[in-house]
Amino acid sequence: MDIRNYLKRSHSDSSSDESQTPPRKVAKSASTKPQTTAKASAAKKPAAQKAKAKSPNRTYDEAIKSIDKTYAQFLKKYKPNGSWTADEFSAGFARFLPMAQNLKDESLPLAFNLILDIGEHSYGDVDYGAKTCGYGDTDEPFQAMDNALLEIIESRLEDCTDNDCNDVAFILSPTTDDMGTSQDELREALKPKGIRNKSQFLMNDRARRGDQQLLMTRRRTRRMDTIDWAGNALNDLSETRRRIDSWGLGEHYFAKSIAKLSAIKGIDVPRYNDYHQPLGI
Repeated sequence: MDIRNYLKRSHSDSSSDESQTPPRKVAKSASTKPQTTAKASAAKKPAAQKAKAKSPNRTYDEAIKSIDKTYAQFLKKYKPNGSWTADEFSAGFARFLPMAQNLKDESLPLAFNLILDIGEHSYGDVDYGAKTCGYGDTDEPFQAMDNALLEIIESRLEDCTDNDCNDVAFILSPTTDDMGTSQDELREALKPKGIRNKSQFLMNDRARRGDQQLLMTRRRTRRMDTIDWAGNALNDLSETRRRIDSWGLGEHYFAKSIAKLSAIKGIDVPRYNDYHQPLGI
């Protein structure tokens, strides 16, 4: 699905509810006298003091902060009844895609990394409960992210010189090593009785989310420093796709981008589970 069409439809759905809300009455100002002093002083400011255009790095950093803030807010919305799921996460984080679209004109690598970061946050904490995988509405947001990333991959290939994207030696490696081990250590400590009460469930949630946060932080740092951007992205996307497919979310998770990156690196498209070959692209 085209990102612009997806976001336009999402916006129209949300704005239709707002249009039914009666307008609030605005209180009149205590004074109707024009405030000429503030305007006059503003006019006297030299042009050098006007806000400068943001650098690509600053735009990227601000987007990352917004992603982290949104992710923390979304995690707080989880309830055992499954009212907040991967469906809401994927739709919410697809709305960050225009930031990457705007950034790509100034820095293709940063736009590329930003979409990978968006995708890494777009499925949420699917291990929280049986219902947090959602009800099938992740497909369209995932495809919008996939199409946006694929477009940038094509642009990066055009900018490559002397085949520097695919000459780097590459072996698909198990990037689950990026995941923290706090949850495993907690479960080991609670043996043989296991998790038995609410306090221990909360401890387990904190440990698991800490492990996931460590994975996302390690990947975020590595993709900023890596030379083999195609191989690194393929490694991370393939591992995530396989991991979340245990909840039925892998089929549309960056499927076309993974196929393209595999072609760049000269390998077969990795399986995303033990039973199915990846979709034919």
